[in-house]
Amino acid sequence: MKKLKALILAAAMLVSAVSCSNGNPTSETSAPTADTDMLYLKEADITMSEDFKTILLLDKLGENVLIFGTDTNDGYMGYVTDKSFADYRKFVFTPKENEVVKSACLCKFGKTAVVTLLDNELMLYVFNTDGDVCNEYNLGEHEFDTEMTAVITANGEDYIINLNNESLLAVAADGTIQGEIDCKGGNILGFSKDNADVPVVILGYGDATETAQINGTSLENKKKCSDMSSSVITACAGIGEYSIAAVFYDAMYGLKGNEWVKLCDFTENDFAAYEVAGLIMTAENSFIVSVNGVERAALKRMDQRDYSEKETAQIVKIATVVPDAELSHYVSQYNSANDKYKIEIVNYGQSQDREENINALKMDIVSGNAPDIMPFNGDMPIDTFGAKESIFVDLYSMIDNDPDLSREDFVDGFLEGMESNGKLLMITPSFIIKTIECKDKFLNGLTSWNFDQMMESYNKISDNIDLTVDSKYGSPTSAFYELINYNSFIDYDKGICDFDNETFIKLLKFFKDNNLGSDNSSGWDSDMIRDHYKNDVLMLKLTEVSNFLELYAMERECFNEPATIIGYPTENGSVSYVEIDNGYSILANSDVKDGAWDFIKYSFFSDSYYSGTKGRYTFPAIDRYIDEQMEDFNKLISEEQNEGESFPPMSDEESKEYKAWVRESAKNVVKLDNNVIRILWDELNAYFNDERSAEETAKMIQNRVSLYVSERYS
Repeated sequence: MKKLKALILAAAMLVSAVSCSNGNPTSETSAPTADTDMLYLKEADITMSEDFKTILLLDKLGENVLIFGTDTNDGYMGYVTDKSFADYRKFVFTPKENEVVKSACLCKFGKTAVVTLLDNELMLYVFNTDGDVCNEYNLGEHEFDTEMTAVITANGEDYIINLNNESLLAVAADGTIQGEIDCKGGNILGFSKDNADVPVVILGYGDATETAQINGTSLENKKKCSDMSSSVITACAGIGEYSIAAVFYDAMYGLKGNEWVKLCDFTENDFAAYEVAGLIMTAENSFIVSVNGVERAALKRMDQRDYSEKETAQIVKIATVVPDAELSHYVSQYNSANDKYKIEIVNYGQSQDREENINALKMDIVSGNAPDIMPFNGDMPIDTFGAKESIFVDLYSMIDNDPDLSREDFVDGFLEGMESNGKLLMITPSFIIKTIECKDKFLNGLTSWNFDQMMESYNKISDNIDLTVDSKYGSPTSAFYELINYNSFIDYDKGICDFDNETFIKLLKFFKDNNLGSDNSSGWDSDMIRDHYKNDVLMLKLTEVSNFLELYAMERECFNEPATIIGYPTENGSVSYVEIDNGYSILANSDVKDGAWDFIKYSFFSDSYYSGTKGRYTFPAIDRYIDEQMEDFNKLISEEQNEGESFPPMSDEESKEYKAWVRESAKNVVKLDNNVIRILWDELNAYFNDERSAEETAKMIQNRVSLYVSERYS
């Protein structure tokens, strides 16, 4: 079954720690002060984008602008126009069989060029102003695969090709390879032209960042600039005091002298920074961006907005430590739909030291200088803050006074699972469920199990099968951590734990006696693992279920014979549970609590949480949306089948069972604490490296975790 197309990009974004101001975290009702370079850009659609299904890139050379992408029939085409986007000339590129199109660029004399990969060979095609191929060059084989990128730009009459941000290739106008450009050990973070139309590479050297112009195979005019720790999404030549403009995962920045200055975070627009595929600068405060949405691409003209349009809106500030695609999505959607409140993201990710950023935010929270909304995660659990009941708003009060929402609207038990001493200090709009599935023939009639029953079931078949994916391909520590629900040994509400008991010691010995985990872990892919389940190479499927489609596929794809979702073993039976790794809180000293709650509530009503027909969706905190996810489920099953597959529709009885399982699992909520996880990994590594006995390891974990939870949670 195909995976659903992601509405929101995955969440594993790298830190974009550029040098820019955090700003004043207090709320305000006026426009930004004069000492900020932030631009509030008003967008207007460019109708030319209606001809494109996807826009792969934008390029500008002199007064010419190139738009290149696919048309509604998935053919490749480019428009060469000017900054007015009124008239254009078109060229079409038809790839050969097995040829993969990579990028295109504008060249001197009005020509254009396209780079492709054909049977592991890099190809360069040059088009004349009539739209015909006038030259075709084979640039030879490179260590390259179809998923890697090859971005081309003109360098006078020659070319530079950036191969997957790993190397830069200089190519002469006649297709001759001039050589690879020596980046002197720097990591390629970005690739663009500057305001003189000279190709520029942005390089990272650990904590240092620099730009350099490219001349043939040499780098010239190197210039150190402020730190930047992740690659750019797209970049372009700057205008005026900005030599380069670039979009990172959190915002658009301009290189002003040697400082990266935040220009626009797109929170006033209906798209987020990570959705921007192409960028050109047309004037000092004007840009053209291409945005690739779920349905199709769009071209937007971005011009400076009159500050008076913002004067009536109250500013609500939300903190972030790392770029968050999901948060950016909701901020953009909210701001484009609301006039009373506007959300502004305050970026604490200024240092490449993540711990330093987190500590800076913690200090602002404790001192009362933090933004209005706090998005918590496992690195900064809300329950570890002393006097937390006075620092954060009890969100039950917001729910109880809300005309559109009540406690009864939520999945039963979900809010209670997030409580802190009876108060709701943090909330999240959706959840996933962690569970385990196993073939019935290995369970001997069990539909629930404790640790002893799990170990006994495996011991009966252990000569012929591995326990889990991690026990076969991962380290012993990862195998233990992934299977053993360590939360069942901790009572966070009371600030106590129980790791030095007989059961935990028995589990440690069970893993070592059965050689679970590998000292030399090797790679695997999803097709291999799927075959392992079918062929009895692996016993247990550990999974995180985000939605009904994943639950349906898990039961039918993996085993091809009767199986049971039995859940994680504990001392007292098995459980499928929700692990909360993030959530929203409101600062008690905020002047715009109603605005902060209005934004948080907005995310609860997003269709990505309950619509099974668009994008990737997750189980919703609002109970009625669970039923709505099921309404068109059989249609979704049919749409998501690959050719040759035939999955039966879900019966009414199955539908009831699925919904009941989700609602029951949602009552079992655990809030993630990465500090506890780090303690476990330290001590488990020592145990599996034979540095201490099982008893000594259990005692060490007990002492360290007990001290931590008693200090932070009591």
